[in-house]
Amino acid sequence: MMTERLKTFMELAEQLPPDEQERLIDEIEDLLDNAQWHALLADPRSGPVLDDLLAEAKRSPKRPWPTPADMGDTE
Repeated sequence: MMTERLKTFMELAEQLPPDEQERLIDEIEDLLDNAQWHALLADPRSGPVLDDLLAEAKRSPKRPWPTPADMGDTE
């Protein structure tokens, strides 16, 4: 269910030229992605999971950072 404010925003966005609508969509998608990550990280249930992942990473053997050639980039 959309709020009235969001409905009004969508109506205004419809009045923009298509290329501006696409640009706006890109920006909104980025904002939503960031908001989802922030929500996940703020969830108190994330702490123990992140602690476990960090502990596992610390136990892992250290490996050099892959070079472009390691990734198949021949240029």
